Amino acid sequence: MIEKNNQWPQSWYPVCTSADVPCGKIVEVSLFDNNWIVFRGSDGNIGVVEKYCCHMGTDLTNGQVIVNRLRCPLHHWEFGYDGKCEKIPAYKNIPEKAKNKSLITKEKYGIIFVFWGSDAYFEFPEITLLKYPVQATAKKMELNGPAEAIILNAFDAQHFYCVHNRAVLDEPKVTSKHPHHLAIQFSASVLTKNLYDYAMKLLGLKILNVSIELWGSNLLWVHNKSGKYVAFLALLPVNDKECVLFLNVVREERTGIIGKLLQHFELPFYNWIAQRFLEPDIPVVQGMIPLKGVLLEDRDSSVFAFWDYWEKLPTASKDFLEE
Repeated sequence: MIEKNNQWPQSWYPVCTSADVPCGKIVEVSLFDNNWIVFRGSDGNIGVVEKYCCHMGTDLTNGQVIVNRLRCPLHHWEFGYDGKCEKIPAYKNIPEKAKNKSLITKEKYGIIFVFWGSDAYFEFPEITLLKYPVQATAKKMELNGPAEAIILNAFDAQHFYCVHNRAVLDEPKVTSKHPHHLAIQFSASVLTKNLYDYAMKLLGLKILNVSIELWGSNLLWVHNKSGKYVAFLALLPVNDKECVLFLNVVREERTGIIGKLLQHFELPFYNWIAQRFLEPDIPVVQGMIPLKGVLLEDRDSSVFAFWDYWEKLPTASKDFLEE
């Protein structure tokens, strides 16, 4: 389970898509049994603060965005992106404690993230192999399975054959750059068992050189080195049986009028390809309880590496919200 004694891994968690929060909009989201308010100011920046006003507990969902502040509907106190009260009508001496709890935020690849922890344990991972990345429209999928099941599957090389019709051709190579990073690389051939597989071969993708990177507990970069795009998966645990998957694809920006036109159609198509690849995993993870069970030493080396990494992840309880 991703939760251990009311503690959750310190990581960047997706809470909504960028499209969910246009300028001036207020959106309520849930993270680890707490409700939060996401709002966007006129300058385009994002704030994520607790739902109830620190003054008298008014529900800030019913508030209003005034330029770059969130205004409480009851007494019109105005709060900045960091949750601090910046204005009280006809009152100059704002108390130091006039502050709503807030979370560190990052908006990237069409998704809004918050960091669970008092300080960002690691910087949000960038796609270093793309100089000028552009993305499709982020998709959101609700899954009846735990978030760690999807993450575990990424490092279970044998499941690519059983579930995805991909025959792994070599021993997977597992590496790590940092304590909050784990990667796996392998080659696999596409077996033709359905229409999707035939479409892959028509695109010239008969042999896949796969690179998967995990950052923190829930961020996955999936890249076929023979392809032109990178799939980005971000998981938000709801409980030990459900999660929300945010998905997007990113590629190098095309130039010129024709290039831009191709890009306009390419990105949604690649996003569709990524969704189709994930579909077989959905019924498999339903009801799954990820375990470090009876593993095979000659086949599950990458799974051993995953659990070793997973068990060392730093965690944080809700206590940091009181700091």
